[in-house]
Amino acid sequence: MMGYKAVGHVLKHTRAEGAAWRVVLVLAHHAGDETNECWPRRDLIATEARITARAVKYAVRSLVELGELTVVEHGAPVNGPRQYRPNLYTLCGPNSGER
Repeated sequence: MMGYKAVGHVLKHTRAEGAAWRVVLVLAHHAGDETNECWPRRDLIATEARITARAVKYAVRSLVELGELTVVEHGAPVNGPRQYRPNLYTLCGPNSGER
């Protein structure tokens, strides 16, 4: 599930800078071309963006404020108290009808 369209859109249109720019590129890479949705774990985003998990949290908040991302938080346990579902991230871009 590589978001080639999403990556191209982000490279041309994002207003994000710094860590937020790295995070939106990672999310675009994981996003489906038809839906612009992805659900990578925060630690995976941090590893691929080469930043800390805490920096991912702040970068996501910044992207939401810029209107470039929506997030559905899935903090509920899946199979026991220590297994959590990752959040659903949707890029606001070419297939979403936004921007």
